[in-house]
Amino acid sequence: MAKETKRDYQTMNAKLAEIIEWFESDKVNLGEAVEKYEQALALIAEIEKYLKTAEIKITKNHHSLPRSVLGKRRMKNLILQKITLLFTRTDLT
Repeated sequence: MAKETKRDYQTMNAKLAEIIEWFESDKVNLGEAVEKYEQALALIAEIEKYLKTAEIKITKNHHSLPRSVLGKRRMKNLILQKITLLFTRTDLT
């Protein structure tokens, strides 16, 4: 897979879904399957890196959010819920 410009999460996830759909179809042949498997592994690694970076940014920046609005504990729980939701929407297993 050639090195591409930085892609967003939705694009990467959609491409991975296409590959998974291809594997579930009747079009599977061995030569192409190996290539698509390698593409899928690269996409999974890229998605995991993207999500980890997002998690770090959210965790790092949560201190600058307005504590007076939600309170520190509620804000932390809200952020953790959003991150958990993001990870559960990305079923990489």
